[in-house]
Amino acid sequence: GGTLLTIGLDAVSYAVFGGSPLTMRLPNLLYDWATIAFLFLLVDRLFSRRAAWIAGLLACVPSPGYAMVGAIAWASHVEANAFAMGVLWLWSGYAFRPDRRLGGAFGVGVAAGLALWFHYGLALWLAVMLLVEALRDRKAWFRPDMGARLLGVVVGLLPWWIYNLTHDWQGLGVYGKSAAGHFQSSVGGVGDAFKELLTEYLPHSLFLPDLGGGGR
Repeated sequence: GGTLLTIGLDAVSYAVFGGSPLTMRLPNLLYDWATIAFLFLLVDRLFSRRAAWIAGLLACVPSPGYAMVGAIAWASHVEANAFAMGVLWLWSGYAFRPDRRLGGAFGVGVAAGLALWFHYGLALWLAVMLLVEALRDRKAWFRPDMGARLLGVVVGLLPWWIYNLTHDWQGLGVYGKSAAGHFQSSVGGVGDAFKELLTEYLPHSLFLPDLGGGGR
């Protein structure tokens, strides 16, 4: 879903501002601005306004590799942060209130559904949120508002339903392979992938030499 949304935003950007490299990257800047705004609001709610300003400023100064990736027009992990922070902000303002209303639960569910439509990786964020609720309240998963949230997720996933029903469920695949296929092919290489993360990808994101000595 992220690709479709970003293409649509790019089309609007081109139609309004004309064709240029900056025009192409405006939607990605929009994702970044949304991420920082939701982060500011979240930290302000949980801690203080001073902490929110510090968090927002730190988010504006990422590592060089992250900043370079953020300047590329695509729809992936960087852009998904906007949805992650948005859902986390909505959820934090609702989940622990004593007077939780069904309307608020439905709204959180819709936002969660849209986030899943944008990027499947956000399922991990949602799982952690549910786990935190269960640790604080063992009956959290069985309260009436959870049903409203699940209904909201179904509604938020409406673009996902429409696409899959009209494209033979191609949305269940990732890069031409099913989720199960990705899992099976990656289980054997977890150790190698972790080694590459520590010795190659993490140093490269900071423009540092390859710790494995191979270099690129």
